Amino acid sequence: MKSKFFTFIVLGAFWSAAFFLPSCGKKDETTTTTQDTNKTNQQQQQTIQQNTQQNTQQQQTVKKDSVKTDDKKKEEDKKKEEDKKKEEEKKKEEVKKEETTSVDFSAIWPKKCAKCHGKDGKGKVEGVPDLTSGEVKNAGANKLKSIIENGKKGKTDDDEDMPSFKGKLTDEEIDAAVKYVKGL
Repeated sequence: MKSKFFTFIVLGAFWSAAFFLPSCGKKDETTTTTQDTNKTNQQQQQTIQQNTQQNTQQQQTVKKDSVKTDDKKKEEDKKKEEDKKKEEEKKKEEVKKEETTSVDFSAIWPKKCAKCHGKDGKGKVEGVPDLTSGEVKNAGANKLKSIIENGKKGKTDDDEDMPSFKGKLTDEEIDAAVKYVKGL
């Protein structure tokens, strides 16, 4: 009976060992695998969060740069438009000024200028400048206007100066004189 009992104990121990040992090992393996999987999942989630944050920052930077570029472009366009308007206004003023200068200076020339400059503007008196010369043609309108308004020291033999026509001619007549001289 002892041998049956002994066999029964051995078989019971074997079955107990067979039942408990493999399941304990599997639990440890499963637990380790689950922990490793959890760690890997956490690392992946952290990586995804970091990538998402980086992408968000990059998008914000691109958006800011885009806004800056758009603002600069708008400012440049606005400045160009303002410059264009100023240029158009300036041209309109010049055209208006030319239109208002309806004085025919050819009628005034013989009375006020031909005595010294001659009928053709080439200079009748020695020392009087030739108004048909390139120097006079290239002179600015403001310079000619100033000479007509203020007069000029003469280089003639009799040291006669060109008189000032300010107050003797109207502003429109002086503008017409400049235009007339430029057209000689």
